[in-house]
Parts: sequence; C-alpha cells; structure tokens
Amino acid sequence: MSSAGTAVVRVAVDDLDEVSKRPGLLAYIHRLWDRRHFAIADAKAHAYQRSHGTALGIAWLVINPFLNALIYFLVFGMLLQTSRGVENFPAYLVVGLNFFTIMRTALNSGSGVMMVRNSQNLMSAFAFPRALIVVSWTIRQFREFLPVLLATLLFIVLIPPHAMPNWHWLIVIPVIFIGFVFVFGLTLFTSVITMAFPDMKFIWPLIGRFWFYVSGVFFSLNMFESMPLVTTVMQINPGYVFLSMNRDLLIYQTVPSLGTWVYMIGWAVLLTLIGFLLFWSREETYGRNR
Repeated sequence: MSSAGTAVVRVAVDDLDEVSKRPGLLAYIHRLWDRRHFAIADAKAHAYQRSHGTALGIAWLVINPFLNALIYFLVFGMLLQTSRGVENFPAYLVVGLNFFTIMRTALNSGSGVMMVRNSQNLMSAFAFPRALIVVSWTIRQFREFLPVLLATLLFIVLIPPHAMPNWHWLIVIPVIFIGFVFVFGLTLFTSVITMAFPDMKFIWPLIGRFWFYVSGVFFSLNMFESMPLVTTVMQINPGYVFLSMNRDLLIYQTVPSLGTWVYMIGWAVLLTLIGFLLFWSREETYGRNR
C-alpha cells in the first residue's frame, strides 16, 4: 500500500501493446464488426453536412444534380446532339449523372477522407480500426444518395417519354449495393495512396473527370461504332457497366446478362479485397502528424 492508501499494481511491460499497433487481419475484421454501431451513428451524425447553413438545406442534395443535368442536356443533348439515337435521353442523362456521382465522389472526396480534420481528431483521441472511418464515410454517402435516388425515379416517371415503375426496378437494389461495395473498395484504395502521397489529392479529381467522360454519362456507345478501341475501353469500364445496368432496369425494362453481373461483382469484390489489405497493411501509419 502507498502512503495515500491506494494499491500499487505492477504490470510487466511485455504485457502491454502499443495503441497504434496493427492487429492480425482476422482480429482487425472482428474489431471492425464490434464497432459497426459507431460507424452507423457517425454516418448519421455527419450526413447532409454540405447543406447545413443554407436556406434550402437538404433540398440542395436533390436540386444540385438536376441543375447539372439541365446544363448537360442543353450543352450536350441539344447543342452537340449527343442525344441522337438514345431512347428517352432525359432519363438516360439523369440516371447517368446521378448514379455516376457516387463513384466519382469516391475519388474526389473519399480519397482524402483520412486526411480531413474530423478524421485526424478521431484518430488522435481514440484507438479503433482506422478502416472504420471509411466504413462510416461510405454509409454516409449511401444516406445522401437516397433522396437523389427517389428524385431520379420520380423524374423518369413524370418527364416524357415516361418510364413507368415495374418489377425490374426491384433489381436495382442489388445493383446499387454492388455499386457501394465498389465505392467502399475504391475509397480504401485511394485513401491509402493519398496518405502515402498527399499530392495525389490534386490528381484524383482529374482522373475522376476523365472517368466521367469515358463512362457514357451523356452519350451512347453507338456513337463510337466506327472506333472499336473506344468501344472496348468503355465496355470494360466498371463505371459504364454500372450505369448500363441501372439504365437497363429503370428505363428499358431489361435484366442485365449473367456475364454483366459477374463482371461487376468481380470488380467490386476484387477492389474491396485489394483496398482492404492495403489499408490494413498501413494501419500503424494513420493518425501520425504529417
């Protein structure tokens, strides 16, 4: 007993672990699962922050993409005539713009999610699997996509030529899930690269812009029938495949082929595995002062 009457407990140094020490892979996954409720709560708390302090609030999440769609419709659909040969071009364009945004956001903002102040503060204050930040960010993107999705469905029903609801729309649910698995893997991968090479935060938006233009967001693949190389690049592009699957189901009442499903699932699973392993391998480097 000490003079103050408190017990003194001696602990061997060998029994202590570093707070930032990387656990084994299975233990890491287990810790992520144990803290899933934190990721959900954090995503809920930070969702829709971009619209805070504005007069229209959350409505901007819906208004902004449709204003963009109007601009693209005027410039590309009417002036440059990319709408030629595309059945129901207004719906084609809106689905393309609104659904591709979730993938492009993974490059533009998801790549730097580990470097923002909120993430740095969390990592400085608490010990937890750092991948939890990416999980929370992905859930937040999904929450913010839901009102855009509902507005998109309403748009393609109301604006002629109309696309009426049918059982094909239900199959969009697993397609969106696959898309967000892909986004999760892409964010893991790009955030690792950005943490190692911070200058990449200026490069990812450029890559995202190029990806946007080769994904058929506002034009049809038929425009490049005489250019087989361009056609091939677009067909193997997961962004284009993702948009085509959603357009087929929502607009053209067509179920994607089995090969298309396998291809998109393969991209999502492989990218997530690679991204997760890379992220886990550098777990001890996150949160250090740069």
